[in-house]
Amino acid sequence: MVNPILAGGTDLELVRQAQAGDLDAFEALASRYEQRICSLALRMFRQEQDAEDITQQTFLSALEHLNGFRGEVRCLTASPGPDVSLPTSAPRSWS
Repeated sequence: MVNPILAGGTDLELVRQAQAGDLDAFEALASRYEQRICSLALRMFRQEQDAEDITQQTFLSALEHLNGFRGEVRCLTASPGPDVSLPTSAPRSWS
């Protein structure tokens, strides 16, 4: 469950906290964007399991590259989450 105090923070505040090692802040961000990312992936791939896998992959990638996020763009302007983009095709192993 996401800490209600963190849930009210701005995206940039949560990113900064997550960059400092606060995994609860990253969880708050993930909770904020999970449904949007999964919905987008479902529209793109039309398979629920693929959408769930893509959503998980997206958050793993976001966590892995979190320190590279500089906050130069708003989270929802160019992508569904903090400087994260979805793959444009499902990996071949999913076909």
